[in-house]
Amino acid sequence: MRIVISAFTAGLLALGACTPQTKVPEISSAAELAEIEKQKELALREMVETEQRLHAIGHRILQGAVSLCEDRRYDIGVMLWSETSVKEEWQSVAKSAYGLDRQVVVAAVAPTSPAADAGLEPGDEFRRIGAWAVPQDMDDPAKLGGKLRELIKDGAPADLIVLRDGARQALTVTPREVCDYTVALRDDAQVNAFADGDNVIVTKGMMDFARSDQEIAVVVGHELAHNAMGHIDSKTVNKVVGAAPGLVLDILLAVVGVNTQGQFMKLGMAAGGAAFSVEFEQEADYVGLYAMALSGYELEGAPDLWRRMATKDPKKITFRGSHPTTPERFIALEETVEEIQLKIADGRPLTPEMKDDDEEGGGVVVQTDSPDRDGAAFAQ
Repeated sequence: MRIVISAFTAGLLALGACTPQTKVPEISSAAELAEIEKQKELALREMVETEQRLHAIGHRILQGAVSLCEDRRYDIGVMLWSETSVKEEWQSVAKSAYGLDRQVVVAAVAPTSPAADAGLEPGDEFRRIGAWAVPQDMDDPAKLGGKLRELIKDGAPADLIVLRDGARQALTVTPREVCDYTVALRDDAQVNAFADGDNVIVTKGMMDFARSDQEIAVVVGHELAHNAMGHIDSKTVNKVVGAAPGLVLDILLAVVGVNTQGQFMKLGMAAGGAAFSVEFEQEADYVGLYAMALSGYELEGAPDLWRRMATKDPKKITFRGSHPTTPERFIALEETVEEIQLKIADGRPLTPEMKDDDEEGGGVVVQTDSPDRDGAAFAQ
């Protein structure tokens, strides 16, 4: 292919094609390779810093909002990594920038965590957790993290031996209960976040869009609320309920010889999955602010995120699809902030207000303009 292109270029020159007029600098291969490594390092450092920032905010909310969650676990608030945590072509950069090798070490310590209280630091290498000696060939952060979670699952204080700067350190950490979800970063430029029932995923685009830790906390609190309030399971149930009438229609048509290929069932499932989508988003906004307040975040000004979202995507100002409009969200959040601040001033528990039995609705609402998605999304 390169030979063909070179021949084509030579042909253009023979015909007197126009050429650039200035003498640009010649770039050596060595200089280009060095710059490639430098830019890789800059990109990796930004991604790591973003992930550490999200870890700190995420752990703070998982810990602070534990009263809102039925599913809980004990945790100490560390993020682990090794060179296997990054793609193979980036491992040399990770080694030069962070000194990573195949041994698992602490990547981040959440500031409000038991690990921080115990004195754990980034770069620490676990050598012993309680009575369990960490194998010297442990190179899988997920495997070590799972073992750590297993060893602290009863919440009892754990004696640790860590290696720091070549010297052994003895520490004791006391785990605390957190919501049993994982807050993770996705390398995606789209401004978005979503929950899937077990995880809270925030994109790099959303992290870049947010101007403060408070705005990131709004996003994480919202997605945690989706999980805590069981919205993903509810959407699954609604899909099944919506599919039933369509399935009956498919069967009836099949009896008279019409093969619908299950299209009515699929339409019903899509409609069922979209049922109460707006209401679920409103509830996640509401409960999410309680999660923030319980975690000690300042609420004043938090709703302003939705004004900034409106400037990024103006159609959301008036379009009410699977999510409320941005004005609806802003106004409702402003009222929620006032509600929470009054409770704080009066010394009342920070517990979301629940509907009375006679306020509960029923049935399936069809919203055909809402996309069928797995998980609940913050912004689309």
